[in-house]
Amino acid sequence: MSTFTILKYDKTGRRNSLGQIIHDFQESSTFDGWIDFLGGEESISQNAITADSTHIIITFETRLEISISDRVRFKDRDYEVTYVDNPMELDDHLEIFLKAVG
Repeated sequence: MSTFTILKYDKTGRRNSLGQIIHDFQESSTFDGWIDFLGGEESISQNAITADSTHIIITFETRLEISISDRVRFKDRDYEVTYVDNPMELDDHLEIFLKAVG
């Protein structure tokens, strides 16, 4: 099991040269789960929402506040959240689909 950090897009408290508030991804919370790479056949067989996903995280923490506007950091690498699924709304686990960025 690995630990992941959720990054939320928010105000940084800094200002640019024009005096405007700078927004960036800020660490929000952490959770535990397992990450796996989606191979070519797996991502092709998924629907259009998850077609661009490169990785998936499985976690039993079903009360996470995470959405497609967030990012996840794992081992100093950031991933965009492309889709969050609670299979059959059973609240058993979450499947968080990711796309590697940067």
